Amino acid sequence: MTTIAVDLNTKPVALRRTLSWAGAFWIVSGIAPLVLFSIGAVGAIAGKMSWLIWVVSMLIGLVQSVVFAEIAAMHPKHAGGVAVHAGIAWKRYGKPLAPLCPWAYWVGWTVVLAVGSSLAAGYILSLLLPPDAAARVWQLQFLDLSFLKTGLTVRINLVSILAFVLLVATFWIQHRGILLTSKIQKILAVATLVPLLLVSLAPLFTGAVPRDHFLPLVPSIHNAQGGVTDGSWNLAGITAIAAGLFIAGWSTYGVETAACFTREFKVPRKDTARSIGAVAVLCLLFYTLVPLTFQGVLGLEGLNRSEINDGSGVGLVLAGMLPAWPYTANIIVAILVLALFLSMTSIMAGSARTLYQSSMEGWFPRYLSRTNRQGSPTYAMATDLAVNACLLLLSDSMFVLAAANVCYMVFVFLALNALWILRRDCPQEDRPFRMPTWALVFAPLLAFLNAFLIGMGAGSYGRGTLLTGLVVLLAIFPVIALQHFRPGTPKVTPAPEVISPASGKWPWITLILGVMTVYAGFLVARN
Repeated sequence: MTTIAVDLNTKPVALRRTLSWAGAFWIVSGIAPLVLFSIGAVGAIAGKMSWLIWVVSMLIGLVQSVVFAEIAAMHPKHAGGVAVHAGIAWKRYGKPLAPLCPWAYWVGWTVVLAVGSSLAAGYILSLLLPPDAAARVWQLQFLDLSFLKTGLTVRINLVSILAFVLLVATFWIQHRGILLTSKIQKILAVATLVPLLLVSLAPLFTGAVPRDHFLPLVPSIHNAQGGVTDGSWNLAGITAIAAGLFIAGWSTYGVETAACFTREFKVPRKDTARSIGAVAVLCLLFYTLVPLTFQGVLGLEGLNRSEINDGSGVGLVLAGMLPAWPYTANIIVAILVLALFLSMTSIMAGSARTLYQSSMEGWFPRYLSRTNRQGSPTYAMATDLAVNACLLLLSDSMFVLAAANVCYMVFVFLALNALWILRRDCPQEDRPFRMPTWALVFAPLLAFLNAFLIGMGAGSYGRGTLLTGLVVLLAIFPVIALQHFRPGTPKVTPAPEVISPASGKWPWITLILGVMTVYAGFLVARN
């Protein structure tokens, strides 16, 4: 039996500055295949509007990435990404606000491991076993959670078992150090992203994209028989668009993940913005071309098939875009498995460093800041592994993703508003990358747009989605209390980046308005 030797230091050890911006790009390149996670869900909810929703969401993500690049470049000594940097901005206005940022961020991203490994396990089983095999339908149910979403249960099956094996493999790779992770990610990225992009372009050259699959440009509606037809620009249609933007943002906003490695860059002043920019260009290609060709090939009815909605049939759609050569489907499915593994490695690397730096700041438990001899935050990665092992027991991956996205969107709201807070609180602080002053207005506008999408869009993925997300978000406060009152917990002094709270009451006014905006979106969706 093979064992994984986890060699840990007894004290927190700083991460090593061994990474170039190109190395971070390869690690974070796994963000691009995230479009495969929710492309079916967006198509099912928005219909012929889905391709445009992806384009708009990606443009929002690009603008936000510029905001995040300025914030991240200000904190070259901090790992963990924009979540930690935003926490530094907010903590002078309330100690609980600092850990709330990385907590919301981590919850939003760590679920990629459960969702991605489940999809990959399903693809692997489709290659090994026929659809009617007893092993594929076997499951052991423990709990019924239909009060949150119809059909949601806690169970174990062959997919969840195989998915856990894939999670362990992801952990093992990153346990070996950031440089090895970067090299492996580079190989996986070239082997998967290039073929996926070429396959996605094929229908555009063969003419297999009928015009009526895109027009008329109206949201879809679902009838009582489960069918779908063209809708209209009424409240139900606008709600569908909001729901599509809500779940698409979970993928398209992910270009900021490159900032998680600021503490490990050789030249953080330059490498942070370069890596974010490179990932943004890659994601722009994938998040526009892939949804466009999928919709062109499938049409409205095809986008609403259950196997497209949950992601399990994406491989066959991609295979259908190519000539019917022998083993085409098997090759495409194998590429998809590797692409999902690429995404899982990217997310575990980023989310673990968020836990690590939050622990170093004194916000999260101290054990999360321990590293092994290769400088990897092993305890933080093990926490990712344990949490997602539990999430694998839930039967509906899209519900997990949507509930976690409530938390992620809260992080985006806090991070976007952190820009003007840092501008007011520390105007003289060195900013290697600086947004034009006239562009500052976009940050709060996009922050409140995302808050509105939380209230209006989350309910489309289950009546308990918004409530579940908010409960998980608030779960950090008991952790904060235990961390604060625990004997021997080090008291962290204010970071030098924020000298004085010059923003006055405005951050709290912003939070109150944000809560009101979420509630307003919820009321609109109910009507």
